[in-house]
Amino acid sequence: MVVSGTIKVTTNEGVKTIVGPSLLCSAPGTKRAVYAETDALCMTFHRVDALTVAHAESELVEDDPDSMFAIGNKIKHPEVEVRL
Repeated sequence: MVVSGTIKVTTNEGVKTIVGPSLLCSAPGTKRAVYAETDALCMTFHRVDALTVAHAESELVEDDPDSMFAIGNKIKHPEVEVRL
């Protein structure tokens, strides 16, 4: 869902310009590239069978072994120090 703003998004038919408010529907597994031409607010909605947030997270989130964070945005390896 594009709540506000103007974006360009890849679709099966090519690149489309979308001005919010607008609703887009995608099949499961669809990948899209989005470019914000203006300040834009976008939201996504995902259907789940889960009845709790924890179960919904495990249903929606796929583990990435190279990611720094786990489900719930928890750091995987707290012993690693990050310096800026």
